Amino acid sequence: MNIITKIYSLLLVDTTAEERLSSLIKKLRRNKSQRQFAKLLGVSYAAVRSWEERESMPSVKNLTKIADYSNQTLEELLAYIEDGYEDMSRVDRFQKSYVAEDVIPQIKNMSKSEQSRLAKLLIEELAK
Repeated sequence: MNIITKIYSLLLVDTTAEERLSSLIKKLRRNKSQRQFAKLLGVSYAAVRSWEERESMPSVKNLTKIADYSNQTLEELLAYIEDGYEDMSRVDRFQKSYVAEDVIPQIKNMSKSEQSRLAKLLIEELAK
């Protein structure tokens, strides 16, 4: 069974998994409104609202966007949905090595002032 089929079959039969996905989306958007978060993902406000309310499931394309936004692979997203790890970074059965380019999507989601602050922090950290 491929990863996408497994995610969809899990979401269709397991209300706990569906709730985990809904909670994850809420956690990912933090203090952003549903509209702001939707814009970051490139989806409609109605889509984000319906995912959080468990009225519909994200498409494969949008599941990928959610995984990317959370710096996870689809496999890691599945592990979270399936097993309910509170902290997705604890998922260790799909270790991923990161390169600098992996953080670019997250940096693009930051305000200009936060990007500047991050650059300063990196310079300070590397100078140690």
